[in-house]
Amino acid sequence: MEKDKFKWPRRGDAVLSLTHEQFDWLLRGLDIEKLQPHTEKYFFSAN
Repeated sequence: MEKDKFKWPRRGDAVLSLTHEQFDWLLRGLDIEKLQPHTEKYFFSAN
């Protein structure tokens, strides 16, 4: 972390709120603007 930089989105002076998942992506060095979490899927059994 001391030698590299985070890929922080450029949105001027705007304050960004991150989810836990996005924060983890940021710490892993991923570009959080290009990644999107999976949508939640709900499955129901037909009884």
